Amino acid sequence: MNEQNNNEISVRVLFFGGARDTTGASSLELTLQSPARLSDATKKLFQQFPGLERFGKSLLFAVNQEYAVPETAIKADDELAVLLLDQLLRALGADLWLQLVVAEEDLDLPAHDAVLRALAPC
Repeated sequence: MNEQNNNEISVRVLFFGGARDTTGASSLELTLQSPARLSDATKKLFQQFPGLERFGKSLLFAVNQEYAVPETAIKADDELAVLLLDQLLRALGADLWLQLVVAEEDLDLPAHDAVLRALAPC
């Protein structure tokens, strides 16, 4: 995985839970044109695995183990993780979920944004 001669980069994509079930893969190498953003990677993944689109906003992405938004830059050798919000919440436990539901109502944020804000380092 390196930057290739023709401005292409290679990144490792890891799939978890329902995303893994949908793609039939636990990981793969994805080639993108440089410069690349997460939105470029998701577009290519949705073309390759149309079933991922059904998850909508429940599909979460991380680049190098940090939550990522569509504008997040991706470089050669980065690691992209794809998982579902409900799987993350089950892993965190019901108590945190209840706290986040309250936070969502207080902050008027979508549930996944409240989760990610709660998980962000201080």
